[in-house]
Amino acid sequence: NGKRNIRMQDAQIGDSVLTQGGSYEEIYSFGHINPKQVAEFVQLQTKSTTLELTSDHLLWVKTDSNNDQPQYMPASLAKVGDVLSNGEAIVKRQMVQRRGVYAPFTRSGTIVVNDVVCSTYVTMQPDSAYMKVGTFITPISWHWMDRMG
Repeated sequence: NGKRNIRMQDAQIGDSVLTQGGSYEEIYSFGHINPKQVAEFVQLQTKSTTLELTSDHLLWVKTDSNNDQPQYMPASLAKVGDVLSNGEAIVKRQMVQRRGVYAPFTRSGTIVVNDVVCSTYVTMQPDSAYMKVGTFITPISWHWMDRMG
């Protein structure tokens, strides 16, 4: 069926990837591909997996502050104790430098990476999962806004 685990640096347009809800979708484009660029990543560890993504990329998280209702939030806001979509709590969080940055796009705007649901979108305000106007935080999420664009 052509569905297999692939490393991010090996992903190509047309590859089918697992997305939120368990369906497979094709990668239709990339926001960026740069195997030589060195970048800082948030590394999140649970008991069974490690996830690395840039601070502004969004991931599906349950936190105490959102009443255990999962929502997309910037990786920069994820903290030890937050629960990822795989049902496991983050047990370690640190910043690491890696070579290679990749941002594949799927129709749903989601992708599963190392068993964790992530958005293929980024936030424009890394300190909030929601759009801010001045000091007012709107109910409009960046993931929703990106899907409308």
